[in-house]
Amino acid sequence: MIKGADLVITTNTREIVLGFTKELTVECSFRQGSVRAVSSLISLVLTHQRTNGHGYQHKVSVSSSGGLLNSNFLQGTSSGIINNRGISYVKVIWKNPRDNRAGVYKCDAHGIDTLGRPVALSANTSVEASTPYIDMLSLEIRLIKDVLEDLQLKINDSESIFNGQIKSILTNLSQLQTQTSNATNQLQFDLNSLKNSVSLLQTKVFSSIDQLQSNTSNSSNQTRTEINSLNSSVAQLLSRISSIQRQQDKDKSNLENARSALFYSSSNFNGRRYGLTRSASFFNPSYGQSTCAMFGGYLTELDSQSELNFVQNFVNANGSAYFAVMMGATDEGHEGRWINRYSQTPVAHLWYPRQPDNTGGAENCSCLWKVFGFAMNDCPCYYTSNAVGFLCEIPE
Repeated sequence: MIKGADLVITTNTREIVLGFTKELTVECSFRQGSVRAVSSLISLVLTHQRTNGHGYQHKVSVSSSGGLLNSNFLQGTSSGIINNRGISYVKVIWKNPRDNRAGVYKCDAHGIDTLGRPVALSANTSVEASTPYIDMLSLEIRLIKDVLEDLQLKINDSESIFNGQIKSILTNLSQLQTQTSNATNQLQFDLNSLKNSVSLLQTKVFSSIDQLQSNTSNSSNQTRTEINSLNSSVAQLLSRISSIQRQQDKDKSNLENARSALFYSSSNFNGRRYGLTRSASFFNPSYGQSTCAMFGGYLTELDSQSELNFVQNFVNANGSAYFAVMMGATDEGHEGRWINRYSQTPVAHLWYPRQPDNTGGAENCSCLWKVFGFAMNDCPCYYTSNAVGFLCEIPE
């Protein structure tokens, strides 16, 4: 048996502090050519003897013919390879190791020399186990507290930024809706006034024509001039009406462009379209309902299995970035009695199996849950996440 530095066994730590050490890695390696007596390596075997134990137990081995072989009781992750042109190794990793991983680890390398005779090398290392001290626990608790406080500050800052962004979006949308509504009302008023003027003018034209035709004392030239003048006035009024209608079409186009910028739009389903937010950094029911209302809709309220199938296909195609897509059903304030927020009607039972379950006592809104294939699930009503969207239902 040869012992030396050519066969190396290492660990990522020499001490397992129970409850604190997250991982124990034991690795045995051999570089081909570092020992002239070994012309070809056949296997590496890693064994373990517990503290105060008797005898070594096989943990993992790797051979040039059989590959990697684990113990039935390894309870860890292993890897290894025999490479007679470079570095051979065998390694095992245990997560959250307990005191039964302490002790002596031994690595045995088996090969043949230049004359074809068997040759073996051996190396070992030890790992101790200890319980944490009070000072260590206090330090860990203090570090966790510092991390939590820092995380809370970041959450508060993010929420403040998100709220500011949402407030700005709502303000801009409200202003756009008000401006569009005012312009539409004024244009409609002008259009009605012009239509009345045209009607009166047409009456006057026909009356004048009748009068001119019956008045044989007027010359034909004067009659033709008056008729042409009246026709010109009618043409101007009709041009003004056409201009107003073009402005109405432009305002409608602007509103449609705003909707396209905010939502993916579905095809028509039973006289409705569905809008899925292209991006969302914050969600609460009031914001979602208000945004949908800007475009004549509301948070989606499912009425049938065919409607659920339609929106599932739509969200699967466009909402893969979201882990949840919020809808309009809720039992907030009346636990267990689910109603649709907009129509105030009872919610159709289209839930995913064993839902709603009110996990954590805080799931009071409906959503399409990605883990369930975007099936209907109960979710929290308030999120601060850019991985949550919402779905509007917009009647046509």
